[in-house]
Amino acid sequence: MTAPALMAGPCLSRGYIMHLVLGHPEDSCCAALLDRLAAAGCEARVIAAPLEAPALHQLRIDSNGTCSTTLILGDPPAEAIESVPIESVFVRSSGVLDPAGWLAADHVYMQAEMQAAMLAWLFALDCPVINRVNAELWYRSRLPLLHWVGALRACGLPAPGVIIANDEAEIDGFRRDAERRGVPGAVFLSLAQQNSWLVGREEWKGVLALSTHAPVCLAEPHGPVRLLCVVGQAIIWDGAPTPAESALSGRLLQFARSVGLEFVEIGLARVHAGIAVVHVDLLPRLEHFSGDSQSLILDGLMDLLLGRASRDLAEARA
Repeated sequence: MTAPALMAGPCLSRGYIMHLVLGHPEDSCCAALLDRLAAAGCEARVIAAPLEAPALHQLRIDSNGTCSTTLILGDPPAEAIESVPIESVFVRSSGVLDPAGWLAADHVYMQAEMQAAMLAWLFALDCPVINRVNAELWYRSRLPLLHWVGALRACGLPAPGVIIANDEAEIDGFRRDAERRGVPGAVFLSLAQQNSWLVGREEWKGVLALSTHAPVCLAEPHGPVRLLCVVGQAIIWDGAPTPAESALSGRLLQFARSVGLEFVEIGLARVHAGIAVVHVDLLPRLEHFSGDSQSLILDGLMDLLLGRASRDLAEARA
């Protein structure tokens, strides 16, 4: 059986339409979305690395900037393959090249080349793509909260108080200010990754010792986290939000639009000044949400992926 060529753009007049999920079958979000697409009667496939051999890929960029692309999953003669359009793409992974048979240096280089080609291919597709992020987010999807503070505040969303310093007096002043508010510790934030650690009374000496080698990043502690997921123009709350949390809905949607995200997990929590954003993740995890919230998230993703097909079908029937 020959593998189909997958091309950008809708085509309802012949054949079937392929929906691609770029990720891994073991990923709960990929697996659940594939089940939803199948239940809706859609042809769908989970692919971890669509540009890796034996797939064949072509990206054409004309002098006027117009792009066209073809993807063949398999390696039969191209002339024997029937064209099948890609109707939507859900991006969960940038693709990982199998290191088997590669020298370490060559593997690193080819991995970078594949990721660059994937990014170009996604931007050439003329169909719904979730999340088609910019190059910065493509290469650094696990960014620390500190990265988002400027964009959050530009949208009127508060963030926890943060200090980056290697000055002992300044760090000690941060500690004393927290203790005056009845908070005996802080949160130690990684400057490079999405990691954090609690700093209790007994850890302050260690923080000061680290600051003699490099600046440290400290944030005020926060209360219990309320998770939400932005899916398109909808917010899926994990549990009923408080009035103060719900009041931030418009600003949360503005933030997602401003950073070019259609699917993002956000955490809110109380700090001393009120409700603040304490968590941003480009790769929402279904297991972080209750069963009802998971179902609503999948409903939202289906609406985004099938939206164009639904419009085209309605137009064809008109």
